[in-house]
Amino acid sequence: MIFMDENDKPRLVYDINYRIENEVVIKRPTFVIDGNTGEILLKYNNLDTISTVLTGSGGNEKSGIYKFSDKNHKAFVTQIGDMCFLENNYVKVIDMQNSIGRVSNYTDPMYYLCDVGFNDSVNAAISPALDAFYYGSVVSQMFQECYNTSILNEQAILRVHYGKNYEEAFWDGKHCTFGDGYKYFYPLTDADVVAHEFAHGFTEQHSGLIYLNQSGSMNEAFSDITGEVTENYIDKNDWLIGFNLLKHKEALRFMADPSLDNISISHVDNFTENTDPHHGSGIYNFIFYYIVHELKMDIMEAYRVFLIANEIYWHHYTDFTSGACDMLKVAYDLGKDLTPFIKAFELVGIKPCDVEKHIRGLTFNKTVSSITVSVKTNPVFYFVYPSWAGNITITATSMCGKVHIKVSKSNMLTEGDGSDGSDPVTLLAEGTSELNLGKPEGHKFFVKLSPESSENLKNVSVRVSYGLDRAI
Repeated sequence: MIFMDENDKPRLVYDINYRIENEVVIKRPTFVIDGNTGEILLKYNNLDTISTVLTGSGGNEKSGIYKFSDKNHKAFVTQIGDMCFLENNYVKVIDMQNSIGRVSNYTDPMYYLCDVGFNDSVNAAISPALDAFYYGSVVSQMFQECYNTSILNEQAILRVHYGKNYEEAFWDGKHCTFGDGYKYFYPLTDADVVAHEFAHGFTEQHSGLIYLNQSGSMNEAFSDITGEVTENYIDKNDWLIGFNLLKHKEALRFMADPSLDNISISHVDNFTENTDPHHGSGIYNFIFYYIVHELKMDIMEAYRVFLIANEIYWHHYTDFTSGACDMLKVAYDLGKDLTPFIKAFELVGIKPCDVEKHIRGLTFNKTVSSITVSVKTNPVFYFVYPSWAGNITITATSMCGKVHIKVSKSNMLTEGDGSDGSDPVTLLAEGTSELNLGKPEGHKFFVKLSPESSENLKNVSVRVSYGLDRAI
């Protein structure tokens, strides 16, 4: 046959395909081979499949039983004929058959007759495999939907029924692995633990925080926080790590008061080189809890700051103080008020850094565009007013609505009114779309943009203009 390759070049090829069908898998391997050179041009599975909503039940005797079809977010299994496979673009679930080594069909997903349903009940849990599949799919969806990124660089391999009476879950650089529990735990496939292990993978593939000392505690905290955010995305979070998994205790860790487990800490003065990362995580866990629960910042937006810090700013040996400074930079990048973060950092003994040098500058008579402005995103810029310049004009425009402009000699990164002891922001001027400042006294000024109404404004442009002072 004649085949048009990716360069639109016609080639004489052999199209070879065959069908594999057994108890474990159904495949149709297909090869497109150059008829002259023998080069394999394409190879793929040409078996038509469909995505089917995951049904069935999960949970355990502590969490209660729930139906996946009743949840707000759906997960999709792969259906081939009458068979449903616990695999999609995000995850693949493998049955370890209570082994800790390789098992038969090691790379193949678990499967079942779609009309019959799935049953791997163990240790008072309905289906650890379905729980792992659902929560792994949902945390992956959350990252794509809410943060436009992938939690892992490739499809996650979730290994369930690992070992015999195994009471751990872990990320090993390649797999997320979950034991069935025994005396102390139910199967470790609840939402916050599944998301926790995924987040270790995210950290490894981005900042690479070393699992030691303060960076190790940050690594562990990021995973705890991801678990709570995932719970909230699904329904409502409880600020308790592992609540649904423990048989005889309330939780593994307590974000609202880390000391309730009698070993975790929530202040940097209590950290030593011997502090286990699980227990040192209380510091950043409490920071996140305080920002969201006490200071009422939206949980998804607060997490965005932690996420981007991990993705872009943090590195292998980032510590509590530099990590907090990085989060202030991210908060600035996102146009957020820094006040909640500063208050939370101070509460756990972290001195906030000055991020004024991180503020983006405006060059006179040059337009900065492609800016997003919204109720939650109020970007701040600075400009320098030279002694030779004349009257200043600031313009901010958008095709979507009117832009409100504030100008001050202070950086306006915090929005305090002075009631909490901080220095209140004194505005030099404010207005809509265009602001004429005349010739103000001073050298450095700051500009803050916000929407005139509640609408989100995209592709906003801002410009600072001034001519020569004719009196010179």
